[in-house]
Amino acid sequence: MHKQMKSAIINKLANENATVSEVAYSLNFSSLSQFTRFCKKNLGCTPTEWRKVNLLREDADFPEA
Repeated sequence: MHKQMKSAIINKLANENATVSEVAYSLNFSSLSQFTRFCKKNLGCTPTEWRKVNLLREDADFPEA
């Protein structure tokens, strides 16, 4: 279960159009704090930190012309 949820979280966080709150509630977390705790335990960081690091890394992979 946690593996599927972790994958769903990563996919949704990679979508820049959804806020962290929208991601949390779309995955049926009852609160943002519950979602944040789950992410810290299973991703090793908060959802905002994950998004910041991974989206920056993605930008570095595709330099602008």
